[in-house]
Amino acid sequence: MVRLKRKYTSLLKWMCYALYLSLAFYVLQILHRDNLLGEEQKNYFPPNRTFRNIPQKVEFTFVTHRNEVTAVTQRNTVLIQKEKNSLKDGFIKTGTKATHYRQYPLNVDLKDIVRRIMMKEPVTVNVINPHPFHYTLNPKKTCLISETYLLILVKSAANHTKNREAIRKTWGRISDPGTKLVFLVGFSTINSAIVAENADHNDIVQENFLDVYWNNTYKTIMGFNWATTFCPKAHHLLFVDDDYFVNLQNLLYFVRHLNHNMPLLTGTLLPVSIPYRDKSSKWYVSLKDYPFRKYPPYLAGGAIIVSMDVARKMAAAFPYVKYLVIDDAYLGIVAYKLGIGVTRNAKISDQNCQDWSLRTKIACHGFSNVTNLLETYKRLNKPKTKPVSVKTQINPRT
Repeated sequence: MVRLKRKYTSLLKWMCYALYLSLAFYVLQILHRDNLLGEEQKNYFPPNRTFRNIPQKVEFTFVTHRNEVTAVTQRNTVLIQKEKNSLKDGFIKTGTKATHYRQYPLNVDLKDIVRRIMMKEPVTVNVINPHPFHYTLNPKKTCLISETYLLILVKSAANHTKNREAIRKTWGRISDPGTKLVFLVGFSTINSAIVAENADHNDIVQENFLDVYWNNTYKTIMGFNWATTFCPKAHHLLFVDDDYFVNLQNLLYFVRHLNHNMPLLTGTLLPVSIPYRDKSSKWYVSLKDYPFRKYPPYLAGGAIIVSMDVARKMAAAFPYVKYLVIDDAYLGIVAYKLGIGVTRNAKISDQNCQDWSLRTKIACHGFSNVTNLLETYKRLNKPKTKPVSVKTQINPRT
């Protein structure tokens, strides 16, 4: 009787444990659904960038995705019109059924539009995402000197002068004539310094949109447009943030062994990602701007490799896909609408990497600190010393 009682007591205890775990799992699911757990998403987006305060007594006008905004600075303040959130649900509802993110505007046959553009046929659909900017810095002869098969486009904040200089001294110091590198930068109040920097290096692509976080998608579109216009013979493009370390040797090995006829869009794959609805977050996206619960699968924007045929299609499609501030998610939406698959590349990481891992990777995140980048590059490129051969002297027989 005692043994039976102990047996049932033990069984009851395990049932309680199982019930507790089930309840905990259910609560975690609810929290994740409501976007209260943000840990999973923190790695989905590029790291925070700091921008210098805008000096006093400067007045300038720029075009942003939210309309034309006149930003007047006085005592280091910028007045920017804030949009209001008018929707109350995570979906646009049509009757009783919620729409899918495939209907993100414009809800048209994007493949056919791109085909018409490629064939130079008329397109009757109106543009929803115009790009009303012009180049203020344009190293358009970069790819004319020699045949280019790889173009590296580094997305850089305007005030990250030291980061750009460190890249030029480290992994961006390229000797291969078939590989070119340019920096993508927006307009800034320190633009005279950027002009001087470009005069020394002639490697900065810049348009006249304001260099701020919510214009990152414009910066990415600029990169696609520039590459397909001024470097059209390149086989592949690498888009990379200026806080990444690129192992150029591994990158070259990867692209040289690719089938150039195969479309490619690869990087750190995010198969399921949920929009941030917290207005205090820098990655906040309103329900008005994106009224769906999740994004289509996309690649973390820190480092992606794109074949030129895919780049041409996406550049042609951008005007017909509504602007979204999260640039990597935007690329995922465009790729989804075009039927272009995004693939995971284990050699590209949006995490920090140790030296041993960097030796096997193509690109790793976590190098916003210039000193860290310089020291890591020095360690990885330290000349290997061969062990000294010591011959044992044998005394001759006497």
